[in-house]
Amino acid sequence: MGKKSKRNRHKIIELKTRDDRLSEVLDVFANFREVGLNKNIEGVGEFFAMCKDYVNDGQGRSGKIKIPGEKRIIHYILPTRKNTLISVNLKYNKNV
Repeated sequence: MGKKSKRNRHKIIELKTRDDRLSEVLDVFANFREVGLNKNIEGVGEFFAMCKDYVNDGQGRSGKIKIPGEKRIIHYILPTRKNTLISVNLKYNKNV
């Protein structure tokens, strides 16, 4: 059992500001361009639009988007908390 003084403390959740979200999303966009994926590709354009909505409204999102023709799936987590970074993975799937 912990101390009683520690039990009653509530941690304050710090949310990301618009500038924090924007800087992280711009890094992700740059990484996509380095790999050769731009917004003209079907699934990538959808992901870029979702990231822009995330920057503007600040609501967290997560999910998967298929990129047909590239045999890849985008796994993404766009969090609201300040301590958690954006997670975006391109996973290979031969059935896409």
